[in-house]
Amino acid sequence: DSARISMSGAFGPAGELGLTLHHVSSEWWRDLVDLPAAKWTVHELELTGVWDRGPARYAAKGRGQVEFGRGQAAQIVTQCEGSADGLELNSLDVTEGQGPIVRATGHLPVIVSPGGPRWFQLDETARLEIEAETSSNPEFWRELTQITGVELTDPEVRVNLTGSWQRPRGAATVRAASVAVTNERLRKNWPRIEALDAR
Repeated sequence: DSARISMSGAFGPAGELGLTLHHVSSEWWRDLVDLPAAKWTVHELELTGVWDRGPARYAAKGRGQVEFGRGQAAQIVTQCEGSADGLELNSLDVTEGQGPIVRATGHLPVIVSPGGPRWFQLDETARLEIEAETSSNPEFWRELTQITGVELTDPEVRVNLTGSWQRPRGAATVRAASVAVTNERLRKNWPRIEALDAR
């Protein structure tokens, strides 16, 4: 299928927005924007929203991929919706082949108000829920090192948080065989960490 971008809407104190992306590749933008080396493609993205002198009600769903060498790619599928109550992350799944890399769901106290003076607001006292975990996938984490300059070897992260942004409760476990900074500008300020096990 051919690539396309379509957008419609009306902006102001009250308005609406519709945005659709279909087979949009990072290669479209390389002549205009300095992008990381990794190639990515948005296969499908649908975003709809409406607001009337207050927070927007919106919904978004999409799927795409990020290539990370040797013909491999991470597949990303997500769905979320938002309102005056915040952002509900119904699902975020990152996989490679048949293996999961990242899975997350939750509720974030982020309010979107396109018609107001501040488009994005974080309510630090409102409900917060995050449940996420990562799985080991060496090729993926090596590619992420090239993009971010931070090397994670065999990482395992589990997060289960509730409460509020100001007063979170729950548990977070981070394990990795090693953590190191590969970016030359930052390396001298950050030591290599072996056998990380933080809770």
